Amino acid sequence: MKQKILILFILLTTLLQCKKSSDDSFLESLSLLFLRKDRVTISGSAVKGIIKRAEVNIHKVNSDGTCDTNSSLGSASTDENGNYSVLYNKTNGIVCIRVKASADGFTKMYDEKTRTDISISPNSDFNLTNIFSEDKLVGSARGNNSVSPFSRMVSRRFANLIASSGGRQTPRELNQLASREVVIRFGLSSGLASSNTRNNELLKNTRSTSVNANDFPELLDLNLDFSNLRNPLITKQIAILAGFSQLANQNRTGSTVTSSDVDSVIESFAKDFEDGIFDGKDGKGATVFIGTGARQIPLPANSVTNLLTPAITTYFAEGGTLSVGQSSTTSPPTSVIPIVSVSTINQIQFLDSVQILTPVIQTTTPTPTPTPTFTIGGTVTGLTTSGLVLQNNVANNISISSGSSNFVFPTAINSGSSYSVSILTQPGGNILCQITNGTGTATGNVTNIAVVCAIPMIGGTIQKPLNLTGVTTIFAGGIVGVTTGGTVDGSGSTVRFNIPHAIATDGINMYISQNTASGVIRKIVIATGVVSTFAGPFASPAGITMDDTNLYITEYSPPCAIRKIDIATATPTLVAGGSQGFSDATGASAQFSQPEGITVNGPNLYVADGANQRIRKIVIATGAVTTFAGNGTGSSVDNAVGTSATFSAPSAVVNDGINLYVSERNGNKIRRITIGGSQTVTTIAGTGGGGTNDGPGASATFSGIYGMTTDGSNLYIADTSNQRIRKIVLATNVVSTLAGSISGDIEDTGSAARFANPRGPVSDGVSLFIAEIGNNKIKRIQ
Repeated sequence: MKQKILILFILLTTLLQCKKSSDDSFLESLSLLFLRKDRVTISGSAVKGIIKRAEVNIHKVNSDGTCDTNSSLGSASTDENGNYSVLYNKTNGIVCIRVKASADGFTKMYDEKTRTDISISPNSDFNLTNIFSEDKLVGSARGNNSVSPFSRMVSRRFANLIASSGGRQTPRELNQLASREVVIRFGLSSGLASSNTRNNELLKNTRSTSVNANDFPELLDLNLDFSNLRNPLITKQIAILAGFSQLANQNRTGSTVTSSDVDSVIESFAKDFEDGIFDGKDGKGATVFIGTGARQIPLPANSVTNLLTPAITTYFAEGGTLSVGQSSTTSPPTSVIPIVSVSTINQIQFLDSVQILTPVIQTTTPTPTPTPTFTIGGTVTGLTTSGLVLQNNVANNISISSGSSNFVFPTAINSGSSYSVSILTQPGGNILCQITNGTGTATGNVTNIAVVCAIPMIGGTIQKPLNLTGVTTIFAGGIVGVTTGGTVDGSGSTVRFNIPHAIATDGINMYISQNTASGVIRKIVIATGVVSTFAGPFASPAGITMDDTNLYITEYSPPCAIRKIDIATATPTLVAGGSQGFSDATGASAQFSQPEGITVNGPNLYVADGANQRIRKIVIATGAVTTFAGNGTGSSVDNAVGTSATFSAPSAVVNDGINLYVSERNGNKIRRITIGGSQTVTTIAGTGGGGTNDGPGASATFSGIYGMTTDGSNLYIADTSNQRIRKIVLATNVVSTLAGSISGDIEDTGSAARFANPRGPVSDGVSLFIAEIGNNKIKRIQ
C-alpha cells in the first residue's frame, strides 16, 4: 500500500512540474500534506529583555544532555519583538532550541537596567538554550515557547541529571524534573490563575519542607506572553530579568554594560543550579564566580536570595520600571508599568534549597571531582619598612613584613581562575612599591609576581603622596624666638643657618643652599638631625636639585653659573654659564641672569632664569643650553607653545616626570609646561593679583612666591609674602592653606603656626620641610 502511495505521489509531482508556475502553491500544499506527520513547527520568543534579529536553530540532543550544534534540523530568525517560528522534521524525541547572535552583527538585546538595546557581537557566545520534548507538541505547532535565562538553567540541570541518572530515567522524565525544579526555585507558578491554589500556598510557606515536583507545572506549561504586563506571573519574570541586568551592570567589565556581561551573570546562575540547588557550587562541586577580572567574586551560597533579590530591590529603588523591550534602538519601550514596591518583590518566593520529591525519578549526586588549586606569590625587593598590604582579586589580603624577599597569598585559587594582585596599602616611611606581572590565569603555582620598593626621588624631592595635618615644628636652626643667622654645624638648638633658601633631598639626607654672597651648601642627616657644611663657597647659591650622584645649584649673583657637585666627593664643576646676560650656547659661553629654581629630569636640567623671564634647558652631558619656554617678555601668556609663552619673574621650577611646574614671583601664578610633545604653557592656579584666596585655581591668589615642590599628587607652595604654605591638588587644581597666616616664629597647627619669609619646601615622603630666610630655620610640617 505504501509503495502505491509513493508511486502516486511521484506521478503527481511529475505532472505538476509540467504545469504553469501559478499551480506551484498546489504542489506545495500536496507535499506538506504528504509529510505532515513528520513536519512540525516550534514557535515562541527569545527573552532576556527581548532578543531581536537573532538566529534560532533546532538541534538534536547529545547523549550527555547537551546540544549537538554541529548540525541544524531547522533554523529561523527572531523578529523585532523576539518572536520566531521554525519548521523542521520531527525526531520523535528531545530537541534543543538555541538562540545566538546572527552573523550580520545586528542582533540586539534589550537590557532592563539601562533601558537600551545592547548589540551582540557575532562572535559572542551569548545564547539561550531550551531542551524541548516533542511529545508535548499539539498538532503541527507549538506556541509561546519562550527561550529565556530560566531555559539556560533547565538545560544545564538537565545535562547534569543525564550524567548522574545512569540511564534509570528517560530523557523526557529528566527534562520534566529539571524544568519543574526551576519553576519551584524561582516561584514562577505562584502567579498562575489555576486550581493549584493549595500548592501555591505550600510553595509560599516552604523553605525547608519537602515538596512534590509533580504538583507544579513545567516551565513549558506556563504559556508565557511577555507583552501582557497585566499578568502578575509575567511581571514577576521580567522583574527577575531586571535583576540579572542589575547584576550585569554592577559586575560589568568596562565603562558600559555589554551582552557578555549579561551572559556571564546568567551563566554563573546556570552553573550554580547544575546540582539542583543554589549553593555557589557547580555540578562537580567547584566554586562558581560572578564577574571577571578585578570584579570577580565567588557566587555566594543561597545566591538567589542573597544576590538576586537585593539586585531586584536595588533596581526598583533606583527608579527602574518593567518593560518588554523596544521596537527599535530609538523608540521608547512598547509597554511600561509603574515602579514596583519592595513588598511586591518580596512576594516572589525564591527557594535556594528545598527538597524536591518525586515518586518516579530518583537521582544520585555524583562525587565531586577535586579541582586543582594553585598558590599566588612572588618576590619583594627594597622593602625596608613595614605596612605593605597586597590584595588578590579584591578579597584576599596579605601583609608583607619589612625585609621580606618573597610572599605567597594564604588562599589558593582554582586552576584556570584569574588573579589580579594590587597594592592595598603602601608601606610606611618614604618607600613606594610597584607591581609587575600582577595579573594572569593560574595554570600552576604562580611565583613570578614582582613587588619592587624604593624611595621615589624625582628632581630632589620624594614623590610619595603626603598625609599632612599641618602640625609645624622646628627641625633645625635653634629654638622659637631665636632668629640669629650663622653657619654653625652640629645638632640640636646650637645649629645655625644663614638665609637658607632652597632644599633638595634623597629621603636620607637634605641639602640646603644658603643664599649669601659667599654662600655654602649645608647637609642634614634626616634620621639624626646632624648638620654639617657640605660644599662652597658659591656666589649666592639659590636653587638646588639632585639625582642619584650629583647636586645641581644655581648661582643667583654673577657669574650666574649652573654648577654640579659630586655627592661622593663634594667636588664642584661648571655645567653652564660664566657671565650675566642672555645667550643660548654651550658651557661657559651660555649666559643667565638671576637664575633661581632648578630641577633635574633624566639627562636634562630645567632652570627658572628669573631676570631673563625664561625657562632654560641644559643637557647635562654637554652643557648645551637652549630656551625651553618664554620669550623674555615679563607677562603671563597662556596656551602658547614654548617660546611663544611669557613669564613674569619665574622663581621656582619642579617636575613630576611628565610636566614642569613654574612659580612666578611677580606674576603670582603657578604655570604648567608639558615636558614632551607640544610644550604648551597653561596656568593652573592664580589670577595674577596678590591675595590669599583659597579655592579653585582660577580664582585663587598668591603673593611673592619663592619656592615650590611636589609629592607627585600635590604641589606645595612657599607663598612667601603671605607667610603661608599653600597646597594645590593637581587632579583638581584646588588651592588650600596648609599652615601659616602672618609673620612670626611659632610652632603650632595650621593657621596658628608662624613663618618669616618661607622659601624652598621639599618632601622626604613623610613630612614637608621649609627653609625660612627670616627666622634662619628649617621647619617641618607633619
